[in-house]
Amino acid sequence: MTSDDDFAAHARWRWIDAWLASKEGHHDEALRAIDAAFVWIEDSDYQYMHADTHRYRGEVLHLAGDEEGARTAFDRAFEFWHRKGTRPPPAHFALGSRDPRSTNRW
Repeated sequence: MTSDDDFAAHARWRWIDAWLASKEGHHDEALRAIDAAFVWIEDSDYQYMHADTHRYRGEVLHLAGDEEGARTAFDRAFEFWHRKGTRPPPAHFALGSRDPRSTNRW
């Protein structure tokens, strides 16, 4: 359980919900969960939360076969990590088992 005002926990369980739904082929449901995660973090200045939410959108779109959409989402995630002045840990792309972008900006 999570408290009603814990936006980070609410966003995180929606990421997982989205990824699992997408793995089962329920991509529309997965995108709705990601959209709900964005609602939870929209007023947050936690750059990592924004980056990770875009990363999960990229994972869902990749699983749905939308490589262009996935690349766009991953690029957005990298923009947030870059804005924070850090690199994403390698584990951030473990779900897709690769960096889906064709070039590495780092």
